[in-house]
Amino acid sequence: MESYVVIIFRVRKQLKEAFGITQKDIWLNKEFKAEYGLDSIDIAEMVMWAEDEFSVDIPYAEIEKYEPLTVRTFAQMVMEIGRGS
Repeated sequence: MESYVVIIFRVRKQLKEAFGITQKDIWLNKEFKAEYGLDSIDIAEMVMWAEDEFSVDIPYAEIEKYEPLTVRTFAQMVMEIGRGS
């Protein structure tokens, strides 16, 4: 599993590439839905991307444990689930 810092870097890069959020606007604690305007389909796309990118299987029930999703909580989720894989 990648380090926490590497996961954060890749999540920030994905937010920029997939949703056009500028790098300077991507903060660790900004909420995906409330502050970036991502909807449930966008979140599903992020989860599918993370599953492919980090070779993890993220069950839907696990996502709810990390809400509200931010760069920080998303990276934490990937890392913790990845350790269990």
